[in-house]
Amino acid sequence: MKTETKFIILGMLTIGCKTGYEIKKLIDTSFSYFWKMSYGQIYPALKKLVDENLAIVIQVDGDPLERKHHEITEKGSEKLLQWLEMPVLETDIQRKELLVKIFFGRHLSFEKVLAHLDMQKELLKAKQVIFMEIEKSILEQKESADTPYWLYTLDYGKRVNETALAWCEDTKRAILERRNRVGSKKRTTTNNEEC
Repeated sequence: MKTETKFIILGMLTIGCKTGYEIKKLIDTSFSYFWKMSYGQIYPALKKLVDENLAIVIQVDGDPLERKHHEITEKGSEKLLQWLEMPVLETDIQRKELLVKIFFGRHLSFEKVLAHLDMQKELLKAKQVIFMEIEKSILEQKESADTPYWLYTLDYGKRVNETALAWCEDTKRAILERRNRVGSKKRTTTNNEEC
């Protein structure tokens, strides 16, 4: 289990998520633009947190599904705070398949590269709608001490998305200009360049 997984789940326990299902639901709605996590990561992490006495399992009377509910321990709170206070010394390099395909774009027709960019633009526009729904959901809830911080992270996601959308537009424009200059023939794979 990655260290971040453990601490993210500890953080989730501080804001009212008690079950693996609740943690996954919040990650899928509020974290999806900057962090992904599967049930295959969440449930083993919860077990490990309990084994390390960073969380405990509590019984909830009347839960028809008899789910395991978790609470963070004092030791867990201390460990979470230690992790939160540590400086972040790296920037995440995200894997972007689109950028790999654009990098090797000379092997594709201009039309195929443009189609990749158009598809990406549609996905980014759909993500903008999701961001608006998340923001609306946050603002409709009773304000808590977490609310401003949720909005800060959402703002980051919105800005990254807007920048990616602008990049798609600019790149598409540049490719259209290039196509007009050199024609729309397919690139050849025989033009080897040195690394």
